[in-house]
Amino acid sequence: MTDINIPNLPSDKVTLNLPDSELPNVSIVMPCYKRRRFIPLIIANINNQDYPKNKLELCILQDGEQDLFIDEKRLIAFRKAIHPVKLKYKYEPNVRRTIGNKRNILVKNMASHKFIANMDSDDIYMRPYIRYSINALKEYKAGISTSVSMLFVYPHKNFIMSAIKCGWKCQGHEGCSVFTKKHFNSVGGFGKTQKAEGVKMLDASDKKVLNLDIDKLMCCVSHNIDDGNTVDKEQFLDAAREFAEFQEEGGWRSLLADICQVKE
Repeated sequence: MTDINIPNLPSDKVTLNLPDSELPNVSIVMPCYKRRRFIPLIIANINNQDYPKNKLELCILQDGEQDLFIDEKRLIAFRKAIHPVKLKYKYEPNVRRTIGNKRNILVKNMASHKFIANMDSDDIYMRPYIRYSINALKEYKAGISTSVSMLFVYPHKNFIMSAIKCGWKCQGHEGCSVFTKKHFNSVGGFGKTQKAEGVKMLDASDKKVLNLDIDKLMCCVSHNIDDGNTVDKEQFLDAAREFAEFQEEGGWRSLLADICQVKE
């Protein structure tokens, strides 16, 4: 990633690499609204994770007028596609919640395990995301990890990329936060807002908040599908921040082209 002119906040170095047998069970929590088109991306993100699949569960909370899976047949197909990762799915057809509210419900009412990994339905998660973050939490005995940097890809702009870097850990991105239920409970969970819902989770002065390398965590996808992004990613794209073209690695480019209806 190229240099970004923001006050330096170094990443916490992670040297621990636990064997599979010592890694804890992790609940992946995913708030959803109008994300049917992104089901192939969700499957790819889960299957691409370098983490013991039998130690993962995926919890999805979908609200609004559109059931993520339409019918039981498609739900069964999704379960098979991510097996042996367990699936917990809840659809609330007559409710429209904020993303912060949904994150809280997912952690309190659906997640079975002590370690929680946020995963949004419309972004790319790097292969080491969960393993790297769990090792970091274990090594530093910390309550939550995030990154103050963020990568973006713009399928509708010929897959150019941009990046930002913030100067404070409370400005870290909720979508790549991995945390313990103990930390969640100690700060009262996420804010019940649609944006910046993670400030309280990341701004606990008496807790250790880790800043990790974004290249090992995630990349945000800027799109206009259905209701689009919660935060408009176009604001992070200008001449000073364009630094790369999205590569074909892992087939992500062709997958996004199909989802975002982009002609290659």
